[in-house]
Amino acid sequence: MSTTTPKKAWQALVNKLRAETKKGQSLEYVKGIYEGYRDSVTSFPIIVMEPKREPEVDGALYGRTDAKFEIEIFGVIKIHAKSKQIVGVGQNKGILDLKNDILIALSEDHTLGCVVTDVTIKDVVYEWRDYPARSVTITVELEYSQTTITRT
Repeated sequence: MSTTTPKKAWQALVNKLRAETKKGQSLEYVKGIYEGYRDSVTSFPIIVMEPKREPEVDGALYGRTDAKFEIEIFGVIKIHAKSKQIVGVGQNKGILDLKNDILIALSEDHTLGCVVTDVTIKDVVYEWRDYPARSVTITVELEYSQTTITRT
Protein backbone atom coordinates (compact mmCIF):
# COMPACT_ATOMS: atom_id res chain seq x y z
CA MET A 1 0.00 0.00 0.00
CA SER A 2 1.32 3.42 -0.90
CA THR A 3 1.36 6.36 1.46
CA THR A 4 -1.85 8.28 1.84
CA THR A 5 -2.82 11.78 2.90
CA PRO A 6 -6.10 12.89 4.48
CA LYS A 7 -6.94 14.44 1.10
CA LYS A 8 -6.50 11.08 -0.70
CA ALA A 9 -8.49 9.22 1.97
CA TRP A 10 -11.29 11.81 1.78
CA GLN A 11 -11.47 11.61 -2.02
CA ALA A 12 -11.53 7.80 -1.95
CA LEU A 13 -14.53 7.88 0.41
CA VAL A 14 -16.34 10.49 -1.68
CA ASN A 15 -15.70 8.48 -4.85
CA LYS A 16 -16.97 5.27 -3.23
CA LEU A 17 -20.24 6.86 -2.09
CA ARG A 18 -20.78 8.59 -5.43
CA ALA A 19 -20.20 5.29 -7.26
CA GLU A 20 -22.93 3.73 -5.13
CA THR A 21 -25.50 6.23 -6.47
CA LYS A 22 -25.32 4.68 -9.94
CA LYS A 23 -28.22 2.57 -11.20
CA GLY A 24 -28.41 -0.82 -9.54
CA GLN A 25 -26.21 0.17 -6.58
CA SER A 26 -27.17 0.42 -2.90
CA LEU A 27 -27.55 4.23 -2.90
CA GLU A 28 -29.09 4.74 -6.35
CA TYR A 29 -32.06 6.63 -4.81
CA VAL A 30 -29.84 9.29 -3.18
CA LYS A 31 -30.22 12.67 -4.92
CA GLY A 32 -26.81 14.08 -4.03
CA ILE A 33 -23.50 13.49 -2.27
CA TYR A 34 -22.18 16.79 -0.89
CA GLU A 35 -18.75 17.64 0.48
CA GLY A 36 -19.63 20.08 3.23
CA TYR A 37 -22.84 21.61 4.53
CA ARG A 38 -25.46 22.88 2.07
CA ASP A 39 -28.34 25.19 2.94
CA SER A 40 -30.49 25.23 -0.19
CA VAL A 41 -31.07 21.55 -0.99
CA THR A 42 -34.54 20.83 -2.36
CA SER A 43 -34.37 17.18 -3.41
CA PHE A 44 -33.94 14.37 -0.86
CA PRO A 45 -32.53 11.98 0.32
CA ILE A 46 -28.98 13.34 0.40
CA ILE A 47 -25.64 12.55 1.97
CA VAL A 48 -23.38 15.30 3.34
CA MET A 49 -19.81 14.60 4.39
CA GLU A 50 -17.81 16.67 6.87
CA PRO A 51 -14.27 16.11 8.18
CA LYS A 52 -14.37 15.63 11.95
CA ARG A 53 -10.87 15.08 13.35
CA GLU A 54 -7.41 13.63 12.77
CA PRO A 55 -6.13 12.15 16.01
CA GLU A 56 -2.34 11.91 16.14
CA VAL A 57 -0.98 8.39 16.30
CA ASP A 58 2.32 7.71 18.04
CA GLY A 59 5.08 5.63 16.60
CA ALA A 60 6.86 5.44 13.32
CA LEU A 61 8.47 2.47 11.70
CA TYR A 62 10.93 2.97 8.85
CA GLY A 63 9.80 6.56 8.28
CA ARG A 64 6.12 5.67 8.09
CA THR A 65 3.35 6.07 10.60
CA ASP A 66 -0.22 4.93 10.82
CA ALA A 67 -2.72 7.77 10.85
CA LYS A 68 -6.45 8.13 11.38
CA PHE A 69 -9.03 10.49 9.90
CA GLU A 70 -12.58 10.70 11.20
CA ILE A 71 -15.35 11.80 8.87
CA GLU A 72 -19.02 12.36 9.61
CA ILE A 73 -21.46 11.15 6.99
CA PHE A 74 -24.90 12.76 7.37
CA GLY A 75 -27.81 11.05 5.67
CA VAL A 76 -30.95 13.20 5.41
CA ILE A 77 -34.44 12.22 4.26
CA LYS A 78 -37.69 14.17 4.02
CA ILE A 79 -40.79 12.02 4.16
CA HIS A 80 -44.23 13.39 5.04
CA ALA A 81 -45.76 9.94 5.67
CA LYS A 82 -44.93 9.53 9.36
CA SER A 83 -45.35 5.75 9.21
CA LYS A 84 -42.61 5.49 6.56
CA GLN A 85 -39.98 7.81 8.06
CA ILE A 86 -38.13 5.12 9.96
CA VAL A 87 -38.62 2.09 7.72
CA GLY A 88 -39.74 3.02 4.22
CA VAL A 89 -41.33 1.09 1.40
CA GLY A 90 -39.77 0.50 -2.05
CA GLN A 91 -37.85 3.54 -3.30
CA ASN A 92 -39.25 5.66 -0.44
CA LYS A 93 -36.50 4.81 1.99
CA GLY A 94 -36.77 5.51 5.71
CA ILE A 95 -33.85 6.66 7.84
CA LEU A 96 -32.97 3.08 8.90
CA ASP A 97 -32.91 2.06 5.23
CA LEU A 98 -30.59 4.94 4.31
CA LYS A 99 -28.25 4.15 7.21
CA ASN A 100 -28.15 0.48 6.27
CA ASP A 101 -27.47 1.24 2.59
CA ILE A 102 -24.58 3.56 3.51
CA LEU A 103 -23.10 0.82 5.69
CA ILE A 104 -23.52 -1.71 2.86
CA ALA A 105 -21.60 0.62 0.52
CA LEU A 106 -18.80 1.07 3.06
CA SER A 107 -18.50 -2.63 3.82
CA GLU A 108 -17.89 -3.68 0.20
CA ASP A 109 -14.23 -2.60 0.23
CA HIS A 110 -12.56 -1.79 3.55
CA THR A 111 -9.55 -0.33 1.74
CA LEU A 112 -11.45 2.05 -0.59
CA GLY A 113 -9.49 0.75 -3.56
CA CYS A 114 -6.25 0.20 -1.60
CA VAL A 115 -6.09 3.86 -0.54
CA VAL A 116 -6.67 3.21 3.18
CA THR A 117 -5.85 0.31 5.49
CA ASP A 118 -9.34 0.05 7.00
CA VAL A 119 -12.71 1.75 7.33
CA THR A 120 -14.31 1.54 10.78
CA ILE A 121 -17.77 2.68 11.81
CA LYS A 122 -17.29 4.54 15.11
CA ASP A 123 -20.81 5.76 15.87
CA VAL A 124 -24.35 6.11 14.51
CA VAL A 125 -26.68 8.85 15.83
CA TYR A 126 -30.25 9.64 14.70
CA GLU A 127 -32.07 12.99 14.87
CA TRP A 128 -35.66 13.98 14.07
CA ARG A 129 -36.17 17.58 15.20
CA ASP A 130 -37.38 19.19 11.97
CA TYR A 131 -40.38 17.22 10.63
CA PRO A 132 -40.57 15.97 7.91
CA ALA A 133 -36.77 15.66 7.90
CA ARG A 134 -34.87 12.92 9.70
CA SER A 135 -31.13 12.46 9.77
CA VAL A 136 -28.49 9.95 10.68
CA THR A 137 -24.87 10.79 11.46
CA ILE A 138 -22.39 8.01 10.85
CA THR A 139 -18.89 8.66 12.16
CA VAL A 140 -16.34 6.76 10.07
CA GLU A 141 -12.67 6.33 10.88
CA LEU A 142 -10.26 5.87 7.99
CA GLU A 143 -6.91 4.34 8.88
CA TYR A 144 -3.96 4.84 6.54
CA SER A 145 -0.18 5.01 6.39
CA GLN A 146 1.93 8.05 5.60
CA THR A 147 5.54 9.17 5.77
CA THR A 148 6.39 10.79 9.09
CA ILE A 149 8.53 13.65 7.84
CA THR A 150 6.60 15.03 4.87
CA ARG A 151 3.10 13.82 5.83
CA THR A 152 2.56 12.51 2.31
